[in-house]
Amino acid sequence: MRIVSAAEMRLLEKLTDECGCSYECMMELAGKAVAQVVVERIPAEKGRIVILIGPGNNGGDGLVAARYLRLQGYIVACYALKHRVDADTNRNKLAELQVPFTAAEDDPNLDGLAHQLEGCAAIVDALFGTGMQGPLRGNAPAVLARVRHYVDSVGMNTLPIVTSLTQAAKRTKPLVIAVDMPSGLDADTGTADANTLKADITVTFGCPKYGHFIFPGAALVGQLHVADIGLVQPGDEPAKPHTATPQLINTWLPQRPSDSNKGMFGSVLVVGGSSSYSGAPRLAAEAAYRLGAGLVTLGLPVGIYPSAAAQLPDTTFLVFPDNPNAITAQAVELVYDVVRKYSALLIGPGLGAAPETKSFMDELLGLTDEQASHEARKILPPTVIDADGLNLLSAYPRWWERLPAECAITPHPGEMARLCNCSVQQVQADRWGCARKHAVLWRCTVVLKGAFTVCASPQGEVIIIPFANPLLAVAGTGDVLAGAIAGLVAQKMPIYQAAVCGAFLHGLAGEYRRAEIGEAGLMAHELLPLLARAANDIRQI
Repeated sequence: MRIVSAAEMRLLEKLTDECGCSYECMMELAGKAVAQVVVERIPAEKGRIVILIGPGNNGGDGLVAARYLRLQGYIVACYALKHRVDADTNRNKLAELQVPFTAAEDDPNLDGLAHQLEGCAAIVDALFGTGMQGPLRGNAPAVLARVRHYVDSVGMNTLPIVTSLTQAAKRTKPLVIAVDMPSGLDADTGTADANTLKADITVTFGCPKYGHFIFPGAALVGQLHVADIGLVQPGDEPAKPHTATPQLINTWLPQRPSDSNKGMFGSVLVVGGSSSYSGAPRLAAEAAYRLGAGLVTLGLPVGIYPSAAAQLPDTTFLVFPDNPNAITAQAVELVYDVVRKYSALLIGPGLGAAPETKSFMDELLGLTDEQASHEARKILPPTVIDADGLNLLSAYPRWWERLPAECAITPHPGEMARLCNCSVQQVQADRWGCARKHAVLWRCTVVLKGAFTVCASPQGEVIIIPFANPLLAVAGTGDVLAGAIAGLVAQKMPIYQAAVCGAFLHGLAGEYRRAEIGEAGLMAHELLPLLARAANDIRQI
């Protein structure tokens, strides 16, 4: 699904109007979509719905939502920044339904707003949409500050009462729903006014916007819901950023026919592990299995083999005997002897950064020998490089010229900064542009991890993974992701598609666990069974 700027959205609306779906029709569909989000989450008898109405089309969407909710039996109250003009059809329809309508210009102390908010079940923010740029003006800051103060105070009251942990406060926090954008959030830059109200859900229309995925404003969006309003769809330009959708992942995932056998789903060789990081390769190996690889082999130092074998009875092993604690250059010959049998290679989980391991990477990829690199490119299957594999690469000048022919790298921002020879701040300031630029330069797939992971192809395609989950900010989740991608590569998926699907399923598994335990407390191995559940759910779409 294309991600668009505010200007692109205005053009799409204009084209849609010219094609026969008028602005009024689009507004009707937008307001109906917002109302439907409320209906799906809050029963009509649960309380008042307060809708904040702005002066423009965003406010018009809010008026339409108010009408649909009132017709379905909800108690609705509208609070506007100022009066709507007498010719406003949607405002007049609400008057016929006797929906209360208060304007801030008639409520100087905001007492009317406070009265409407008291005990409400939901607040719909329809003040400003994609056209909002720069700081909020007029009475909007004061209105939003009052609303935020109410929401925050009610949120505090919903905590368990200290003197009686079995009794909860009677007041419940209202659901906050933003129409298109939380008011004050810039649709292009992700900057946000200090008074912007954090949404639980944002209902946007036709296409997601840049600002939905760029921090700091992205933290105010909540769950993003993209509603169909009959918008003409933008051209599928690969150079423009897209967001991964369940439907896209469904079309890309490999099929699992009933007459399958393990040979149909490929094999993965995971090379990694050291005395300090014995668990990382195990996480990667199991992740590859969980996403359907037919066979996974762990190549690791002899010193950590016994524990790995005890914990992974499903896995075969390639044991490197020369050093019990680290992989050395002597392992290269063993890898070369067997690697042609595998359909995917993963290098890096738990590898460590010992000098002898650096020599292993050098000889495996021919990092200092052009002829050796040429030979390696003929031998190595599609390859994923992660973790210390990336850190070891970054020590070599023009390392990207020695990568296997089909390769994906999975850096977090710190690793990306080392690979680019820049600061983490520079990477994070333009994640999409940084990933795209270097994927093209390095001629490999780049998976830049973090909130809204960025997947970029050597052809300059960029897909954003629509998950920002602090639960995943814990050691080991990157090993799970690398193994997930390798497991899909083994099944003959194009490496860029495998990267996108692996990152999406990894993020979805994280969302499943977040729903169970909240935003902290994950152990990386808990994601593993959820990967299989995520893939199964996507296949059912």
